[in-house]
Amino acid sequence: MISINEIFCSFDGEVNAFGQGRRTVFVRLQGCNLACKWCDQSEAIKSVDIQHQAWSLSEVLRKVDSLECSKVTITGGEPLVQYEALLELICELKKTEYYISVETNGSLDVDPLMVSLVDSWVVDFKPFYEYADFRFPYHLLDMNDWIKFVITNKEDFIESLSAKYEIDMDKKTNFAWSAVYPHITNTQLADLMMTYKVNGNINVQLHKLLGVK
Repeated sequence: MISINEIFCSFDGEVNAFGQGRRTVFVRLQGCNLACKWCDQSEAIKSVDIQHQAWSLSEVLRKVDSLECSKVTITGGEPLVQYEALLELICELKKTEYYISVETNGSLDVDPLMVSLVDSWVVDFKPFYEYADFRFPYHLLDMNDWIKFVITNKEDFIESLSAKYEIDMDKKTNFAWSAVYPHITNTQLADLMMTYKVNGNINVQLHKLLGVK
């Protein structure tokens, strides 16, 4: 069984290997190990509740199939909180040749098998947490994957540059910066990226501009 917050079809608003704006099925898992005060999915971060939100794997697959889309985005909450159930779900989706991206907050470890099964990882890095809090194995990422720095102010941005240097993966994966509105605007973040000559992408949350989930 797997605890699900919701399953729906929309457009990818975040960076990923298949591009922002691609139609996708979102499988939003319940539960998160962090408590970011500005999280825009407050219902999904509540504790996993298998009794009241339990879906069988077959129920999830039937719902995904019914939405008739070749791309699946697994998000949360934090999907890795339900590690074994997530791995089983990914394996079943791969059998039917879905393209899969997984969005994670970067604070939990992942084994090489799961990393290899996912077509595109989108790994958040939140500079306002300690660097040591992030346990995702960055060295396993490749050019289909993204590290996304979540920025609330200039101090976060400066810290992200140091973190990028420590990760030292310029030639192996992609980097993006995402503004947490209203703490910092996309325009202000873009100005910082230009000023500091950052090699990377600005992540504008497209779904919010479109007014969709």
